[in-house]
Amino acid sequence: RKMKEFERMVKAEMESKGFSVFPLRKSIVNFIAEDKEISYFGGIEEEASRIRKKVEYLKEFYELSNKDGILIVKKESEASGNSEVPIISYSELSKVKDNQEFKEILRERRVD
Repeated sequence: RKMKEFERMVKAEMESKGFSVFPLRKSIVNFIAEDKEISYFGGIEEEASRIRKKVEYLKEFYELSNKDGILIVKKESEASGNSEVPIISYSELSKVKDNQEFKEILRERRVD
């Protein structure tokens, strides 16, 4: 399957923050992003109606793999509130300066 436009935009944005991004096919997880310090499993969801379900799947996946994760959504309104999986909107991602600021946002949004 070819990457969707939104997936390509997210990949480019993550790479511009200093991450290496590896897209995954036919998986709950859409990509792995890593830098020298850490790697993340990432989910991408464009449809608001599927966000809750995606969070559930990703949460289980992250617990099994013992890795950090993130869900990137299209609209800022969908990224509000705390979640078991940190959620960030594409517009927020595009304003992040670098991978350190990105990690700080994830730490703030993580609910343990």
